[in-house]
Amino acid sequence: MSSVLSLSPQVAGGGDSCTVTTAGSYAFLIVQGEIDDGATIHFYVDGQKAGQTFPFHDGWTTTLNLTVPAAPPVEYTLTMAVGGSGTTEPSAGDHDYNAGTVVVISATPDAGWQFVNWTGAVADPNSATTTVTMDANKTVTANFSEIPVTDYTLTMAVNGNGSTSPAVGPHDYAPDTVVSIIATPGSGWQFDDWTGDVANPNSATTTVTMDSDKTVTANFEVITTTPTTPTPPDQYTLIISSSSGGSVTVPGEGAFACDDGAVVSLVASRSAGYKFDNWTGNVSTVANTNDPTTKITMNGDYTIRANFEAITPTVTPTVTTTKTVTKTVTKTATKTVTQPPGTITETLPPTTTTEAPPPVTTTETLPPTTATETQPPGTITETLPPTTTTTTLPPGTVTQPATTVTTTVTEPGEPTTNWPLIWCLIAAVLFVGWGVFFWMRWRARR
Repeated sequence: MSSVLSLSPQVAGGGDSCTVTTAGSYAFLIVQGEIDDGATIHFYVDGQKAGQTFPFHDGWTTTLNLTVPAAPPVEYTLTMAVGGSGTTEPSAGDHDYNAGTVVVISATPDAGWQFVNWTGAVADPNSATTTVTMDANKTVTANFSEIPVTDYTLTMAVNGNGSTSPAVGPHDYAPDTVVSIIATPGSGWQFDDWTGDVANPNSATTTVTMDSDKTVTANFEVITTTPTTPTPPDQYTLIISSSSGGSVTVPGEGAFACDDGAVVSLVASRSAGYKFDNWTGNVSTVANTNDPTTKITMNGDYTIRANFEAITPTVTPTVTTTKTVTKTVTKTATKTVTQPPGTITETLPPTTTTEAPPPVTTTETLPPTTATETQPPGTITETLPPTTTTTTLPPGTVTQPATTVTTTVTEPGEPTTNWPLIWCLIAAVLFVGWGVFFWMRWRARR
């Protein structure tokens, strides 16, 4: 196959080159210039480097197959642009396409704007969607214009007996205006709902957004009177109990149904020997938990208890004390003996005798003794142990009047004196004298 090739031999590593144009598949290459023998020659076909090289030798003849890769496709750039407010597809900017590609383009206006036309090499400049054939670099622009502002009409209407605000009829508003509307029922009627594009159709006061012409209707209905049964107040349960030693007399003991908020009187009565202590349980609404007569407010189910405690008695015991007194008596006796020819007086040694006088019983009242006991009501019987107090009197010396004993002394040769008998008589006299002495003292004490 014959073709015209533009060959550009170039010595590797050097700057020498030449161009050979041939009309067929063969060409003679005559290289002029200083080229070293053995230098490598590269070949370029239409600007593309051939895959085969040739080692240069003077006078050589060789056959070369200068195959080059296929040429890459040709690309063109489509530049999209926007005039006004809107978007394009493809988006605004540069986009590359192969030569001959037919590109579909579209224009979309923003809210309040409208498409006008395309500027540039497009198939239909007045259609928002058209095509561009990529046979060169091209720029197309989508042109938009702002839509003139027009008012929207809100038409108010009524179904039934009532009125609206704004009043029934048409009303003009700028686009996107949010209009508050109110429905007021007539006497004997009540608002039911709205018909139309409103924010809340079940509310008598709501809004309408004016993005188009709209009609809304307020619907009213007749009020029907239905007899109603009064709802009884809530009731709560009050449970009352008591401890031993008393009872709750008002309102009593047990469970009682009470209305919500009712104020219930409470009276706790004590038994004999007991006293009221306090109220316990759910006592947050009890007026005074330490008072047997008080009140409780019923705000819920409550359980309360009256508590009693035994009264502690005060005991004043009487104690009988038996005292045993030991008395030591020292007696001094003087004996006088008369005998001829004179009188001899001798002092006998003191005789100590111990006598136990009769017991002396005294009654003393001790200070009150308080004993704390908790026991059921009744009579308290308490036996106190006897208290015996023994008092030892200090030793005392009792001197009786001297007793004179006269003894007759006989001369030698006379019968001997009977001294044992004499001493017995002396002892008898002393005993009688002491007995009389203590009897007189005893009488004096009485």
